[in-house]
Amino acid sequence: MNSSPFVPGCRGECERALPASTFACKECSAAPRGFRQQRRSFAKYLLRFGDCWVVGFVALGACPLNAMAEENGASVALPQWSVWWFAAIVVLLLLLAAVNHRRIKSLEQCKRERTIALDKLQRSEAYADEVQRLSHTGSLSMMAGQEEVALSEEAYRIYDLDPATKPSLQSILKRTHPEDAARVRESFACATREGMDIDLEYRCLMEDGSIKHVRLMTHALRPESETPEYVGAVTDITQAKASEADLRRAECALCQAQADLEYVDRATTMGELTASLAHEIIQPIAAAMTNANTCVRWLTRDEPDLNEAREAALRMVKDTARAAEIINRIRQIFKKESPPRVPVDVNEVIREMTVLLRSEAMDCAVVIRTELDATLPAVLADRVQLQQVLMNLMVNGLDAMKEIDGTRELLIRSGRTEEGQLQISVSDTGVGLHPQHANQIFNSFYTTKPHGTGLGLRISRSIIEAHCGRLWAAEKTPRGAIFYFTLPIHGEGMA
Repeated sequence: MNSSPFVPGCRGECERALPASTFACKECSAAPRGFRQQRRSFAKYLLRFGDCWVVGFVALGACPLNAMAEENGASVALPQWSVWWFAAIVVLLLLLAAVNHRRIKSLEQCKRERTIALDKLQRSEAYADEVQRLSHTGSLSMMAGQEEVALSEEAYRIYDLDPATKPSLQSILKRTHPEDAARVRESFACATREGMDIDLEYRCLMEDGSIKHVRLMTHALRPESETPEYVGAVTDITQAKASEADLRRAECALCQAQADLEYVDRATTMGELTASLAHEIIQPIAAAMTNANTCVRWLTRDEPDLNEAREAALRMVKDTARAAEIINRIRQIFKKESPPRVPVDVNEVIREMTVLLRSEAMDCAVVIRTELDATLPAVLADRVQLQQVLMNLMVNGLDAMKEIDGTRELLIRSGRTEEGQLQISVSDTGVGLHPQHANQIFNSFYTTKPHGTGLGLRISRSIIEAHCGRLWAAEKTPRGAIFYFTLPIHGEGMA
Protein backbone atom coordinates (compact mmCIF):
# COMPACT_ATOMS: atom_id res chain seq x y z
CA MET A 1 0.00 0.00 0.00
CA ASN A 2 1.48 3.35 -1.02
CA SER A 3 1.79 5.68 2.02
CA SER A 4 2.95 8.70 0.01
CA PRO A 5 0.52 11.64 0.02
CA PHE A 6 1.15 12.23 -3.72
CA VAL A 7 -0.80 10.42 -6.42
CA PRO A 8 1.68 8.88 -8.90
CA GLY A 9 1.01 9.64 -12.53
CA CYS A 10 2.79 10.78 -15.72
CA ARG A 11 3.29 14.51 -16.26
CA GLY A 12 3.51 14.08 -20.06
CA GLU A 13 0.85 13.75 -22.71
CA CYS A 14 0.06 10.10 -21.97
CA GLU A 15 -1.04 10.81 -18.39
CA ARG A 16 -0.86 7.12 -17.57
CA ALA A 17 -0.82 5.84 -14.02
CA LEU A 18 2.66 4.94 -12.67
CA PRO A 19 3.81 2.97 -9.61
CA ALA A 20 4.98 5.04 -6.64
CA SER A 21 8.60 3.81 -7.03
CA THR A 22 8.86 4.82 -10.73
CA PHE A 23 11.26 7.72 -11.54
CA ALA A 24 10.38 8.10 -15.24
CA CYS A 25 7.58 7.13 -17.63
CA LYS A 26 8.56 4.38 -20.12
CA GLU A 27 6.32 5.85 -22.86
CA CYS A 28 7.28 9.56 -22.83
CA SER A 29 10.21 9.61 -20.36
CA ALA A 30 8.40 12.26 -18.28
CA ALA A 31 8.76 12.41 -14.51
CA PRO A 32 5.75 11.20 -12.52
CA ARG A 33 3.51 13.60 -10.67
CA GLY A 34 4.73 14.31 -7.17
CA PHE A 35 8.31 13.27 -7.97
CA ARG A 36 9.75 16.63 -7.10
CA GLN A 37 7.61 16.79 -3.99
CA GLN A 38 8.86 13.35 -3.01
CA ARG A 39 12.48 14.48 -3.37
CA ARG A 40 11.85 17.61 -1.34
CA SER A 41 10.04 15.58 1.29
CA PHE A 42 12.98 13.17 1.50
CA ALA A 43 15.51 16.01 1.88
CA LYS A 44 13.32 17.56 4.54
CA TYR A 45 13.32 14.22 6.34
CA LEU A 46 17.12 14.09 6.31
CA LEU A 47 17.43 17.66 7.60
CA ARG A 48 14.88 17.12 10.34
CA PHE A 49 16.96 14.27 11.79
CA GLY A 50 20.34 15.81 10.92
CA ASP A 51 21.50 15.95 14.55
CA CYS A 52 21.20 12.19 14.88
CA TRP A 53 23.21 11.68 11.69
CA VAL A 54 25.95 14.05 12.94
CA VAL A 55 26.32 12.16 16.22
CA GLY A 56 26.50 8.91 14.30
CA PHE A 57 29.23 10.19 12.01
CA VAL A 58 31.23 11.45 15.03
CA ALA A 59 30.97 8.06 16.65
CA LEU A 60 32.14 6.38 13.46
CA GLY A 61 35.07 8.79 13.30
CA ALA A 62 36.07 7.93 16.84
CA CYS A 63 36.15 4.21 16.14
CA PRO A 64 39.54 4.23 14.33
CA LEU A 65 41.09 6.06 17.26
CA ASN A 66 39.92 3.35 19.63
CA ALA A 67 41.26 0.77 17.28
CA MET A 68 44.63 2.49 17.24
CA ALA A 69 44.64 2.67 21.03
CA GLU A 70 44.21 -1.14 21.35
CA GLU A 71 46.49 -2.17 18.51
CA ASN A 72 48.62 -5.32 19.21
CA GLY A 73 46.79 -5.83 22.49
CA ALA A 74 48.66 -3.00 24.18
CA SER A 75 47.15 0.11 25.63
CA VAL A 76 48.31 3.33 23.99
CA ALA A 77 47.59 6.61 25.71
CA LEU A 78 46.11 9.22 23.36
CA PRO A 79 47.22 12.79 23.60
CA GLN A 80 45.10 15.03 25.77
CA TRP A 81 44.56 17.57 23.01
CA SER A 82 42.98 14.98 20.72
CA VAL A 83 40.27 14.18 23.24
CA TRP A 84 39.44 17.82 23.63
CA TRP A 85 39.52 18.24 19.89
CA PHE A 86 37.00 15.52 19.29
CA ALA A 87 34.84 16.79 22.14
CA ALA A 88 34.82 20.31 20.68
CA ILE A 89 33.90 18.99 17.25
CA VAL A 90 31.03 16.98 18.71
CA VAL A 91 29.68 19.99 20.63
CA LEU A 92 29.99 22.21 17.56
CA LEU A 93 28.19 19.75 15.37
CA LEU A 94 25.42 19.33 17.93
CA LEU A 95 24.98 23.11 18.09
CA LEU A 96 24.84 23.32 14.32
CA ALA A 97 22.22 20.54 14.30
CA ALA A 98 20.13 22.37 16.90
CA VAL A 99 20.33 25.65 14.98
CA ASN A 100 19.39 23.89 11.75
CA HIS A 101 16.49 22.15 13.45
CA ARG A 102 15.18 25.49 14.78
CA ARG A 103 15.54 27.11 11.37
CA ILE A 104 13.56 24.28 9.82
CA LYS A 105 10.86 24.69 12.46
CA SER A 106 10.74 28.44 11.79
CA LEU A 107 10.49 27.90 8.04
CA GLU A 108 7.67 25.39 8.52
CA GLN A 109 5.84 27.86 10.77
CA CYS A 110 6.25 30.63 8.17
CA LYS A 111 5.01 28.30 5.48
CA ARG A 112 1.92 27.41 7.51
CA GLU A 113 1.21 31.09 8.23
CA ARG A 114 1.69 31.97 4.58
CA THR A 115 -0.66 29.16 3.57
CA ILE A 116 -3.30 30.41 6.03
CA ALA A 117 -2.89 34.01 4.86
CA LEU A 118 -3.11 32.91 1.23
CA ASP A 119 -6.27 30.94 2.00
CA LYS A 120 -7.81 33.96 3.73
CA LEU A 121 -6.85 36.18 0.82
CA GLN A 122 -8.40 33.79 -1.69
CA ARG A 123 -11.55 33.52 0.43
CA SER A 124 -11.73 37.32 0.73
CA GLU A 125 -11.33 37.70 -3.03
CA ALA A 126 -14.07 35.12 -3.60
CA TYR A 127 -16.40 37.02 -1.23
CA ALA A 128 -15.58 40.30 -2.96
CA ASP A 129 -16.29 38.80 -6.39
CA GLU A 130 -19.61 37.42 -5.17
CA VAL A 131 -20.59 40.74 -3.61
CA GLN A 132 -19.72 42.55 -6.83
CA ARG A 133 -21.77 40.07 -8.83
CA LEU A 134 -24.81 40.47 -6.57
CA SER A 135 -24.59 44.28 -6.48
CA HIS A 136 -23.68 44.63 -10.18
CA THR A 137 -20.66 46.70 -9.13
CA GLY A 138 -17.17 46.22 -10.53
CA SER A 139 -13.86 47.72 -9.41
CA LEU A 140 -11.13 49.34 -11.47
CA SER A 141 -7.78 51.06 -11.00
CA MET A 142 -5.50 53.05 -13.29
CA MET A 143 -2.61 55.47 -13.29
CA ALA A 144 -3.03 59.01 -14.56
CA GLY A 145 -1.62 59.43 -18.03
CA GLN A 146 -1.50 55.70 -18.73
CA GLU A 147 -3.80 53.62 -20.86
CA GLU A 148 -3.62 50.42 -18.85
CA VAL A 149 -6.61 49.76 -16.60
CA ALA A 150 -7.09 46.96 -14.08
CA LEU A 151 -10.65 45.62 -14.00
CA SER A 152 -12.40 43.13 -11.78
CA GLU A 153 -14.39 40.22 -13.18
CA GLU A 154 -17.68 42.08 -12.72
CA ALA A 155 -16.26 45.18 -14.44
CA TYR A 156 -15.37 43.00 -17.44
CA ARG A 157 -18.97 41.80 -17.52
CA ILE A 158 -20.42 45.31 -17.24
CA TYR A 159 -18.32 46.68 -20.11
CA ASP A 160 -18.76 43.44 -22.07
CA LEU A 161 -14.98 42.99 -22.49
CA ASP A 162 -13.08 39.76 -23.05
CA PRO A 163 -11.20 38.80 -19.84
CA ALA A 164 -8.45 37.29 -22.00
CA THR A 165 -7.61 40.71 -23.46
CA LYS A 166 -5.70 43.47 -21.70
CA PRO A 167 -8.15 46.33 -21.01
CA SER A 168 -7.30 49.95 -21.65
CA LEU A 169 -8.91 53.33 -21.10
CA GLN A 170 -9.74 53.58 -24.79
CA SER A 171 -11.53 50.22 -24.76
CA ILE A 172 -13.73 51.50 -21.93
CA LEU A 173 -14.40 54.86 -23.63
CA LYS A 174 -15.19 52.98 -26.81
CA ARG A 175 -18.22 51.47 -25.08
CA THR A 176 -19.65 54.94 -24.30
CA HIS A 177 -22.84 55.93 -26.08
CA PRO A 178 -22.13 58.50 -28.83
CA GLU A 179 -24.44 61.04 -27.20
CA ASP A 180 -22.55 60.78 -23.89
CA ALA A 181 -19.02 60.33 -25.25
CA ALA A 182 -18.04 64.05 -25.13
CA ARG A 183 -19.23 64.44 -21.54
CA VAL A 184 -17.41 61.30 -20.36
CA ARG A 185 -14.15 62.24 -22.09
CA GLU A 186 -14.30 65.73 -20.60
CA SER A 187 -14.80 64.23 -17.12
CA PHE A 188 -11.75 61.95 -17.53
CA ALA A 189 -9.63 64.79 -18.89
CA CYS A 190 -10.60 67.13 -16.06
CA ALA A 191 -9.91 64.44 -13.44
CA THR A 192 -6.49 63.69 -14.94
CA ARG A 193 -5.60 67.37 -15.24
CA GLU A 194 -6.76 68.55 -11.81
CA GLY A 195 -6.66 65.33 -9.78
CA MET A 196 -10.40 65.47 -9.12
CA ASP A 197 -12.78 62.62 -8.36
CA ILE A 198 -15.27 61.36 -10.93
CA ASP A 199 -18.94 60.70 -10.26
CA LEU A 200 -21.15 60.53 -13.33
CA GLU A 201 -23.88 58.46 -14.93
CA TYR A 202 -23.82 57.69 -18.62
CA ARG A 203 -24.89 55.10 -21.16
CA CYS A 204 -22.84 52.34 -22.73
CA LEU A 205 -23.54 50.97 -26.20
CA MET A 206 -22.79 47.23 -26.39
CA GLU A 207 -21.73 45.35 -29.49
CA ASP A 208 -25.15 43.70 -29.80
CA GLY A 209 -26.83 47.13 -29.85
CA SER A 210 -28.18 47.01 -26.30
CA ILE A 211 -27.79 50.01 -24.00
CA LYS A 212 -26.61 49.90 -20.42
CA HIS A 213 -26.84 52.67 -17.85
CA VAL A 214 -23.77 52.79 -15.60
CA ARG A 215 -22.54 54.96 -12.77
CA LEU A 216 -18.78 55.50 -12.52
CA MET A 217 -17.13 56.76 -9.33
CA THR A 218 -13.35 57.17 -8.98
CA HIS A 219 -11.11 58.58 -6.26
CA ALA A 220 -7.56 59.87 -6.68
CA LEU A 221 -4.91 58.41 -4.37
CA ARG A 222 -2.13 60.92 -3.68
CA PRO A 223 -3.65 63.63 -5.91
CA GLU A 224 -0.72 65.92 -5.13
CA SER A 225 1.71 63.59 -6.96
CA GLU A 226 2.52 63.97 -10.64
CA THR A 227 0.93 60.63 -11.57
CA PRO A 228 -1.88 59.93 -9.13
CA GLU A 229 -3.49 56.53 -9.06
CA TYR A 230 -7.25 56.26 -9.43
CA VAL A 231 -9.38 53.57 -7.84
CA GLY A 232 -13.07 53.38 -8.48
CA ALA A 233 -16.24 51.43 -8.92
CA VAL A 234 -18.61 51.07 -11.83
CA THR A 235 -22.22 50.03 -11.19
CA ASP A 236 -24.73 48.69 -13.68
CA ILE A 237 -27.88 50.76 -12.96
CA THR A 238 -29.87 49.62 -15.99
CA GLN A 239 -32.51 47.89 -13.86
CA ALA A 240 -32.76 50.91 -11.55
CA LYS A 241 -33.30 53.21 -14.54
CA ALA A 242 -35.96 50.86 -15.88
CA SER A 243 -37.65 50.89 -12.46
CA GLU A 244 -37.53 54.69 -12.41
CA ALA A 245 -39.14 54.79 -15.85
CA ASP A 246 -41.86 52.38 -14.69
CA LEU A 247 -42.37 54.53 -11.60
CA ARG A 248 -42.72 57.68 -13.69
CA ARG A 249 -45.24 55.94 -15.94
CA ALA A 250 -47.13 54.74 -12.87
CA GLU A 251 -47.12 58.28 -11.46
CA CYS A 252 -48.44 59.63 -14.76
CA ALA A 253 -51.13 56.95 -14.78
CA LEU A 254 -51.99 57.82 -11.17
CA CYS A 255 -52.25 61.52 -12.01
CA GLN A 256 -54.49 60.69 -14.96
CA ALA A 257 -56.62 58.43 -12.76
CA GLN A 258 -56.91 61.18 -10.14
CA ALA A 259 -57.92 63.66 -12.84
CA ASP A 260 -60.52 61.21 -14.14
CA LEU A 261 -61.75 60.61 -10.60
CA GLU A 262 -62.05 64.33 -9.98
CA TYR A 263 -64.00 64.65 -13.21
CA VAL A 264 -66.29 61.81 -12.18
CA ASP A 265 -66.65 63.36 -8.74
CA ARG A 266 -67.57 66.70 -10.28
CA ALA A 267 -70.04 65.00 -12.60
CA THR A 268 -71.52 63.09 -9.65
CA THR A 269 -71.76 66.28 -7.61
CA MET A 270 -73.45 68.06 -10.47
CA GLY A 271 -75.82 65.14 -10.84
CA GLU A 272 -76.68 65.25 -7.14
CA LEU A 273 -77.10 69.01 -7.32
CA THR A 274 -79.36 68.71 -10.36
CA ALA A 275 -81.45 66.03 -8.67
CA SER A 276 -81.63 68.11 -5.48
CA LEU A 277 -82.63 71.20 -7.42
CA ALA A 278 -85.32 69.29 -9.32
CA HIS A 279 -86.60 67.75 -6.09
CA GLU A 280 -86.88 71.06 -4.29
CA ILE A 281 -88.28 73.14 -7.14
CA ILE A 282 -90.84 70.62 -8.35
CA GLN A 283 -92.90 71.01 -5.18
CA PRO A 284 -93.58 74.78 -5.43
CA ILE A 285 -94.02 74.44 -9.19
CA ALA A 286 -96.57 71.66 -8.70
CA ALA A 287 -98.36 73.76 -6.06
CA ALA A 288 -98.36 76.75 -8.42
CA MET A 289 -99.89 74.59 -11.17
CA THR A 290 -102.55 73.34 -8.76
CA ASN A 291 -103.45 76.88 -7.71
CA ALA A 292 -103.46 78.01 -11.34
CA ASN A 293 -105.93 75.25 -12.24
CA THR A 294 -108.03 76.19 -9.24
CA CYS A 295 -108.03 79.83 -10.33
CA VAL A 296 -109.10 78.84 -13.85
CA ARG A 297 -111.96 76.71 -12.48
CA TRP A 298 -113.24 79.60 -10.37
CA LEU A 299 -113.11 81.91 -13.35
CA THR A 300 -114.79 79.53 -15.82
CA ARG A 301 -117.85 78.92 -13.71
CA ASP A 302 -121.22 80.19 -14.89
CA GLU A 303 -120.91 82.75 -12.14
CA PRO A 304 -117.19 83.40 -11.69
CA ASP A 305 -116.10 83.64 -8.07
CA LEU A 306 -113.54 86.39 -8.19
CA ASN A 307 -112.65 86.20 -4.49
CA GLU A 308 -111.71 82.49 -4.70
CA ALA A 309 -109.88 83.09 -7.96
CA ARG A 310 -107.95 85.92 -6.33
CA GLU A 311 -106.95 83.70 -3.40
CA ALA A 312 -105.77 80.96 -5.76
CA ALA A 313 -103.77 83.48 -7.77
CA LEU A 314 -102.15 84.82 -4.60
CA ARG A 315 -101.17 81.30 -3.54
CA MET A 316 -99.69 80.78 -7.01
CA VAL A 317 -97.59 83.93 -6.56
CA LYS A 318 -96.33 82.64 -3.20
CA ASP A 319 -95.40 79.30 -4.78
CA THR A 320 -93.40 80.93 -7.54
CA ALA A 321 -91.72 83.24 -4.99
CA ARG A 322 -90.75 80.19 -2.90
CA ALA A 323 -89.24 78.52 -6.00
CA ALA A 324 -87.23 81.66 -6.66
CA GLU A 325 -86.01 81.65 -3.04
CA ILE A 326 -84.83 78.05 -3.41
CA ILE A 327 -82.81 79.00 -6.48
CA ASN A 328 -81.33 81.98 -4.62
CA ARG A 329 -80.25 79.70 -1.76
CA ILE A 330 -78.44 77.42 -4.19
CA ARG A 331 -76.66 80.39 -5.77
CA GLN A 332 -75.55 81.46 -2.28
CA ILE A 333 -74.05 78.00 -1.74
CA PHE A 334 -71.93 78.39 -4.90
CA LYS A 335 -70.88 81.86 -3.75
CA LYS A 336 -69.92 80.40 -0.32
CA GLU A 337 -72.39 82.74 1.35
CA SER A 338 -74.37 81.72 4.41
CA PRO A 339 -78.14 82.27 4.08
CA PRO A 340 -79.44 84.91 6.47
CA ARG A 341 -80.99 83.59 9.66
CA VAL A 342 -83.76 85.59 11.25
CA PRO A 343 -86.22 84.95 14.10
CA VAL A 344 -88.80 82.53 12.74
CA ASP A 345 -92.12 81.46 14.31
CA VAL A 346 -92.16 77.73 13.64
CA ASN A 347 -95.92 77.48 14.31
CA GLU A 348 -96.55 80.04 11.57
CA VAL A 349 -94.41 78.05 9.14
CA ILE A 350 -96.43 74.91 9.98
CA ARG A 351 -99.70 76.75 9.30
CA GLU A 352 -98.39 78.00 5.95
CA MET A 353 -97.42 74.49 4.86
CA THR A 354 -100.78 73.13 6.01
CA VAL A 355 -102.63 75.62 3.85
CA LEU A 356 -100.27 75.06 0.94
CA LEU A 357 -100.82 71.27 0.95
CA ARG A 358 -104.53 71.32 1.71
CA SER A 359 -105.57 70.69 -1.91
CA GLU A 360 -103.17 67.77 -2.30
CA ALA A 361 -104.39 66.33 1.02
CA MET A 362 -107.98 66.55 -0.16
CA ASP A 363 -107.07 64.68 -3.35
CA CYS A 364 -105.59 61.89 -1.21
CA ALA A 365 -108.52 61.94 1.27
CA VAL A 366 -106.11 62.81 4.09
CA VAL A 367 -107.04 64.88 7.12
CA ILE A 368 -104.33 67.28 8.32
CA ARG A 369 -104.36 68.09 12.04
CA THR A 370 -102.03 70.29 14.05
CA GLU A 371 -101.25 70.42 17.78
CA LEU A 372 -99.09 73.48 18.30
CA ASP A 373 -97.62 74.90 21.48
CA ALA A 374 -98.49 78.58 21.44
CA THR A 375 -95.82 79.38 24.06
CA LEU A 376 -92.91 78.44 21.84
CA PRO A 377 -90.44 81.25 21.23
CA ALA A 378 -89.05 82.12 17.81
CA VAL A 379 -85.86 80.45 16.58
CA LEU A 380 -83.03 81.86 14.49
CA ALA A 381 -83.30 79.99 11.21
CA ASP A 382 -83.64 80.25 7.46
CA ARG A 383 -87.38 80.41 6.84
CA VAL A 384 -87.23 78.99 3.32
CA GLN A 385 -85.14 76.00 4.42
CA LEU A 386 -87.54 75.20 7.28
CA GLN A 387 -90.39 75.33 4.78
CA GLN A 388 -88.49 72.86 2.60
CA VAL A 389 -88.06 70.45 5.52
CA LEU A 390 -91.68 70.61 6.61
CA MET A 391 -93.03 70.30 3.07
CA ASN A 392 -90.80 67.30 2.37
CA LEU A 393 -91.88 65.47 5.56
CA MET A 394 -95.56 66.26 4.96
CA VAL A 395 -95.48 65.20 1.29
CA ASN A 396 -93.79 61.92 2.28
CA GLY A 397 -96.57 61.32 4.80
CA LEU A 398 -99.23 61.97 2.16
CA ASP A 399 -97.52 59.59 -0.29
CA ALA A 400 -97.35 56.86 2.38
CA MET A 401 -101.14 56.95 2.86
CA LYS A 402 -102.29 56.91 -0.79
CA GLU A 403 -102.72 53.13 -0.92
CA ILE A 404 -104.00 52.68 2.65
CA ASP A 405 -107.57 51.66 3.46
CA GLY A 406 -108.86 53.16 6.68
CA THR A 407 -108.14 56.35 8.55
CA ARG A 408 -105.74 58.69 6.82
CA GLU A 409 -104.47 61.36 9.15
CA LEU A 410 -101.40 63.60 9.06
CA LEU A 411 -100.59 65.11 12.47
CA ILE A 412 -98.07 67.92 13.01
CA ARG A 413 -97.05 68.78 16.57
CA SER A 414 -94.77 71.38 18.10
CA GLY A 415 -93.44 71.51 21.63
CA ARG A 416 -90.35 71.40 23.86
CA THR A 417 -88.08 68.56 24.83
CA GLU A 418 -86.85 67.86 28.36
CA GLU A 419 -83.57 69.54 27.40
CA GLY A 420 -85.46 72.74 26.47
CA GLN A 421 -85.10 72.40 22.69
CA LEU A 422 -87.88 72.99 20.20
CA GLN A 423 -89.26 69.74 18.74
CA ILE A 424 -91.47 69.25 15.68
CA SER A 425 -93.04 65.89 14.78
CA VAL A 426 -94.86 64.80 11.62
CA SER A 427 -96.77 61.51 11.92
CA ASP A 428 -98.93 59.60 9.48
CA THR A 429 -101.04 56.45 9.39
CA GLY A 430 -99.44 55.03 6.28
CA VAL A 431 -97.46 51.86 5.55
CA GLY A 432 -94.88 52.66 8.22
CA LEU A 433 -91.11 52.01 8.28
CA HIS A 434 -89.34 48.69 8.06
CA PRO A 435 -86.75 48.37 10.89
CA GLN A 436 -83.99 47.87 8.34
CA HIS A 437 -84.97 51.08 6.53
CA ALA A 438 -84.97 53.37 9.58
CA ASN A 439 -81.36 54.51 9.04
CA GLN A 440 -81.01 53.92 5.30
CA ILE A 441 -83.79 56.33 4.33
CA PHE A 442 -81.47 59.25 5.14
CA ASN A 443 -78.79 58.06 2.69
CA SER A 444 -78.40 59.78 -0.65
CA PHE A 445 -80.36 58.19 -3.54
CA TYR A 446 -82.06 55.68 -1.24
CA THR A 447 -85.83 55.68 -1.68
CA THR A 448 -88.78 53.39 -1.03
CA LYS A 449 -91.07 55.20 -3.52
CA PRO A 450 -91.33 54.04 -7.14
CA HIS A 451 -90.66 57.51 -8.55
CA GLY A 452 -88.58 58.97 -5.70
CA THR A 453 -85.13 60.53 -6.04
CA GLY A 454 -83.79 59.51 -2.65
CA LEU A 455 -82.60 63.05 -1.85
CA GLY A 456 -85.46 64.67 0.10
CA LEU A 457 -84.70 63.20 3.54
CA ARG A 458 -80.95 63.55 3.01
CA ILE A 459 -81.35 67.26 2.20
CA SER A 460 -83.73 67.74 5.12
CA ARG A 461 -81.28 66.18 7.58
CA SER A 462 -78.47 68.37 6.20
CA ILE A 463 -80.60 71.49 6.72
CA ILE A 464 -81.53 70.55 10.29
CA GLU A 465 -77.93 69.65 11.18
CA ALA A 466 -76.80 72.99 9.72
CA HIS A 467 -79.17 74.61 12.24
CA CYS A 468 -77.49 72.59 15.06
CA GLY A 469 -80.51 70.28 15.31
CA ARG A 470 -81.26 66.60 14.77
CA LEU A 471 -83.65 64.69 12.48
CA TRP A 472 -84.67 61.05 12.96
CA ALA A 473 -87.54 58.62 12.29
CA ALA A 474 -89.48 56.05 14.34
CA GLU A 475 -92.35 53.63 13.92
CA LYS A 476 -95.83 54.60 15.02
CA THR A 477 -98.18 52.24 16.82
CA PRO A 478 -100.33 50.64 15.51
CA ARG A 479 -99.52 51.90 12.02
CA GLY A 480 -97.51 54.59 10.31
CA ALA A 481 -94.30 56.49 10.95
CA ILE A 482 -93.20 59.55 12.91
CA PHE A 483 -90.44 61.97 11.91
CA TYR A 484 -88.93 64.20 14.58
CA PHE A 485 -86.56 67.13 14.36
CA THR A 486 -85.26 69.44 17.03
CA LEU A 487 -83.88 72.97 16.93
CA PRO A 488 -82.09 74.98 19.61
CA ILE A 489 -84.08 77.89 20.98
CA HIS A 490 -82.45 81.32 20.79
CA GLY A 491 -83.91 84.49 22.24
CA GLU A 492 -86.51 83.26 24.72
CA GLY A 493 -89.67 85.39 24.42
CA MET A 494 -88.94 86.65 20.88
CA ALA A 495 -92.08 87.20 18.77
